Amino acid sequence: MRLLLTAVALLPVLLNGQDKVDQRAQGERLFSLKERGILESKCLACHGEKGKKVKGEFNLTTRNDLLKGGETADDVLVPFHPDKSLIMTAIQWKDEDYEMPPKENDRLTYEQIE
Repeated sequence: MRLLLTAVALLPVLLNGQDKVDQRAQGERLFSLKERGILESKCLACHGEKGKKVKGEFNLTTRNDLLKGGETADDVLVPFHPDKSLIMTAIQWKDEDYEMPPKENDRLTYEQIE
């Protein structure tokens, strides 16, 4: 009986853990399908290509580097707050000091930004 009560008490914890695993897998799949290609074609040549200097000390190759920010800002990516994330200002060209990608003909489309 005691074992059964312990199992019942731990069930929400175990299920929550599985939920997090499922969410992570779903996030990785979404990233691979929708975002990796954009980063590779529009960003990594300056911000993370192996063997090259990372511009602005802003490396996009890992989540930790993204969260760390660059030489001019540490709030480049604020999880769950795109309105507070400088990366959104940069890719939408809302500040002339942070227009990314810098060439106008390389700008991200509305769909890519979304």
